[in-house]
Amino acid sequence: MSIRNLKSFFRPRSVALLGASARSGSVGNVLARNLQGGGFGAALSFVHPKADVILGVRSVASVDELPEAPELAVVATPAPSVPGIVDRLGERGTRAVVIVTAGAAGLALLLVGVWYAVAWLLAEPARLGAAALLVVGLAVMVAALARMPE
Repeated sequence: MSIRNLKSFFRPRSVALLGASARSGSVGNVLARNLQGGGFGAALSFVHPKADVILGVRSVASVDELPEAPELAVVATPAPSVPGIVDRLGERGTRAVVIVTAGAAGLALLLVGVWYAVAWLLAEPARLGAAALLVVGLAVMVAALARMPE
């Protein structure tokens, strides 16, 4: 097994926050502020279905509107949306995903979503071609790596 995608997790060249928020104190806002302080500059993108600008950063409405696949995606959206988002990120070529959710109901749905994403990857790794996707959740840590050339 290759550890190549760990670099995408620890030293990403680009980061997208899905669920970024301008609402002070929200999870999406705290994550957005922390990522802004992380020195990513222009390599930081925010995704929110309704906001055009969050904390001075232009926001897009969906993964498909990102100019390019982020190397690392932080997903802070409602748990039911996670599987579809992870699918789309994988299809676009994202290398690492961190999933953040809260609450007991959200946690249960997150676990189902993460396992769905893992099953999706393992069932047809060709969907990602030579790419691999590292999925990390707050309450569960799962590495789902597709086959990669050495």
